[in-house]
Amino acid sequence: MAISEGRDFVVVDSDLRTLVPQFLSSKRKDIANAIRALERGDCDSAARTGHQLKGEGSSFGFDQVTAMGAELELAAIRGDRSVALKWARSLAEFLDHIEVRFPD
Repeated sequence: MAISEGRDFVVVDSDLRTLVPQFLSSKRKDIANAIRALERGDCDSAARTGHQLKGEGSSFGFDQVTAMGAELELAAIRGDRSVALKWARSLAEFLDHIEVRFPD
């Protein structure tokens, strides 16, 4: 990942060009659901979401999603809702502002 004009960007394999928009949309929904779960006190659901993100992020070239998903999972497993919420909100922010680039 690199920084460009204050925005995060990720260079993703061109073979994934058609899959990335749906992936990002799906992950935004997953994170929104995890935030709602944490707000209800449901750390188990948030841990499952973090685990899923940890596994899927690198598959699409989003190493930051993998790292943040792992932190979300760990915090939720520990039952630390405030830290889990911090990670979930950071992930939501990242996904809302990510710029995807494909090599030519």
